[in-house]
Amino acid sequence: MRLRGSSSVAAVVVLILAVLAIWGVLWALMFERNPQYAIRTLNIRTGVAKSPEEIRALTGLREGRNLFSFSAAKLREDLLLSTLNISEVEISKRLPDTVEIVVRDRIPAAKLGDSSLVVDRDGLVFTMLPQDRERYHALPVIEDGARRIDLPPGRRLEGVPGTPTTTEGRIMRVLEMLTTTRDNPEIRLPVLYIDISGEIFLRMQDAEGREIKFVWEELDSPDTVRQAIQMASDALRGPYMRGRRGILVQLVPTPRVTLGTGF
Repeated sequence: MRLRGSSSVAAVVVLILAVLAIWGVLWALMFERNPQYAIRTLNIRTGVAKSPEEIRALTGLREGRNLFSFSAAKLREDLLLSTLNISEVEISKRLPDTVEIVVRDRIPAAKLGDSSLVVDRDGLVFTMLPQDRERYHALPVIEDGARRIDLPPGRRLEGVPGTPTTTEGRIMRVLEMLTTTRDNPEIRLPVLYIDISGEIFLRMQDAEGREIKFVWEELDSPDTVRQAIQMASDALRGPYMRGRRGILVQLVPTPRVTLGTGF
């Protein structure tokens, strides 16, 4: 009885393998080797990080290749891993013979010191391309006093914005402030330099050379961040700034702005 049962199981296994083999052949004939699905139209749109020709080389896609011979998801993942300056890739197949690729460049939010390193709004560190230097020449510069900010390209900052205790946490807080400023047109705070070295104060300098100081530990939530930079923006545009070279924004015990001749 055991031998008969074992023979039945083996027969079922053989049958399943045969069906799979036949299906593999049919799939290849109907799809992977079917000339109807050969790429005839390959549209590639890119920024400046990679040219269409470079995208072709990196993906191996070309006219004549079969639509079913590659995984769009795998090619997308490989492209994102190969170039830090690329932030998003869309690869779509349209039957019977069209592939469209859209590549978006990563947008820097700030420079890290006097190096060519930049960081985007999500905290990813990467190297600015030479062809981007003119386009992003007015990026704010994050400095840590006299110390060099030494972060390798490809690192995603892990600091949690809040009361900052680490360099990464402080940079993340600054990125949150810059993002809030850019996402709210009514806030005008054209910052050029940001010094994160102070234990008590975060110091920024605007395009007119005026210093804006915030108390680090009072920037403890997105709401307080927005409140603080809105107060700074209003104060810098107000009538009392004439002859003043700096302001101090404090939220505790009550929100207020102190104007000075310099700090």
